[in-house]
Amino acid sequence: MTVRQRITFLIVSAVVTALAVGAAGLFALRQTGQQLDDLYKTSLVPIVEVTAIRDLFNDNRTGLKVAKYTGPYADEIPTKGIYEGNATSPHR
Repeated sequence: MTVRQRITFLIVSAVVTALAVGAAGLFALRQTGQQLDDLYKTSLVPIVEVTAIRDLFNDNRTGLKVAKYTGPYADEIPTKGIYEGNATSPHR
């Protein structure tokens, strides 16, 4: 083999190797994208739904508290003293 043939062979080998590595990288990138999409669909979407349910639950709880203090029995709720939680007597 002449020097020219050796250099040509090495250049062709390097190009083929670079193409093979690039193709393998693109394949791995596609698989990673699919895995990320699966992760989004199986994990993140349910978390968003649970968060929405929690927000609705909190809205209901707030609405019940407002109804408790503005409803038909609002005049029976003591307004003097400091109350904590469900305690029925003032702090001492």
